[in-house]
Amino acid sequence: MKLKDWQKNEKTRKTEIPDGVSVAYDINGKPLGEVEYKNGFLIRRTEYSKVSSLILLMVIFPSLAMAQVPALKTKLIEKTGISYYVKVAYPQIAKPNSQQAGTNKAIAKFMHSIFDKDLKGFINANYSKEDLKGSPNPDSLEISYKINYWDKSRVSIYFEKYFFGLGAMHPLHQIYCFNYDLKKHRVIKLSDLFKRGTPFLKQLSQYCINNLKAKNSTGDDAWIKDGAGPKNKNYKVFSIGKDELIIYFQEYQVASGNVGSQAVRIPFNKLSSLL
Repeated sequence: MKLKDWQKNEKTRKTEIPDGVSVAYDINGKPLGEVEYKNGFLIRRTEYSKVSSLILLMVIFPSLAMAQVPALKTKLIEKTGISYYVKVAYPQIAKPNSQQAGTNKAIAKFMHSIFDKDLKGFINANYSKEDLKGSPNPDSLEISYKINYWDKSRVSIYFEKYFFGLGAMHPLHQIYCFNYDLKKHRVIKLSDLFKRGTPFLKQLSQYCINNLKAKNSTGDDAWIKDGAGPKNKNYKVFSIGKDELIIYFQEYQVASGNVGSQAVRIPFNKLSSLL
């Protein structure tokens, strides 16, 4: 696929991806190469085929190389029926030791929590022949991923879910993030990052509302305040980087569907009084 085609697809999809360089994977779980995003859109793509994935991972993520990140592989799950199609990709440590095996299980458990219910619904759907004939697309679900951060202490993985229900007019995109403490062997909650008793939601909310208003000058202020207000439900999707916290807002959460999902990057030094 040519770069301009990738750009066209990104602009149509309107899903905001954090700026920077990372590894892109196709839906079959095969690494495509190095991609760079700016303002949520793809601006550079470099394919690779002859150089090992591990070496490229070290080039693309120098911090990962320094942390001696384990070699990764992509686990692919495919399910197909008369009226549905599911394809899910997620990372696993290629040759895990006893502790790393727990990390693999945690990632797999997280993934199944995302799509098992949808798959069950697809399987149990009782469509008539007329329903199937009248819809050009079956129930479909695809999940892809990219590594946002990985060091000796923690890992943060970004997942994007594409969902299209039979008979629907438009697809739905959803973002999920898996944040895991590699030393304590547990999923990291947002509250785990802050001192107990601090008003972190209030400060996060104020920062995000100001950022979203600045990016969407013609947006609906009431919509933004509601979707980014200081409520736990508004801050369920986040990613932990080396020196920043990334908050993701789903489609329709802070703006209309044509705007797509939104991401706000908050440097940790802006939150120092809470950490």
